[in-house]
Amino acid sequence: MPARRPLADRLWEKVNREGPVPPHCPEIGPCWTWTRATNKAGYGKIGSGEGAGTLATHRVSWELTNGPVPDGLFVLHRCDNPPCCNPAHLFLGTSRDNTLDMIAKGRQVPMSASVREAAVVANAKTVWLRDPSGKPLRVTNLNKFCRDNALDQGGVWRVIAGRRRSYKGYTAYEPGGQQ
Repeated sequence: MPARRPLADRLWEKVNREGPVPPHCPEIGPCWTWTRATNKAGYGKIGSGEGAGTLATHRVSWELTNGPVPDGLFVLHRCDNPPCCNPAHLFLGTSRDNTLDMIAKGRQVPMSASVREAAVVANAKTVWLRDPSGKPLRVTNLNKFCRDNALDQGGVWRVIAGRRRSYKGYTAYEPGGQQ
């Protein structure tokens, strides 16, 4: 089998360097848009070349230009254009930095009132659930409970708020109520 072409060659040949100029920061110049496969969120993806699945193209662009991404950091976009691979548009940040950037630019998805209310309630007091076997559970620390049971808090909050019947077998439970 012939040797796979270098990742850099495969990446840059599929990038359009004359993409849109971000309207909120035109001073950074045009996006370099990935022109091939993307994930559901619109981020470019490219085969790793090592049989290990795909890589995010903006991350590959960063690493080819600046070196490895340190543990605990993410490659973020100044331009807010997921398929952009322009290294000048990319910067490193933590998950918190990404969230703050998203809020500052007005990109957060608003949480529905019932989910927001359930989140406040769930973190402020004891909540009750039934586990997958039907056994009632008293949960006093939802963060810890979700972490210990490999559960997504959003899924559990939707159960507590009544927007979802069950999540991974867990259902709402009200002591003394009819379930």
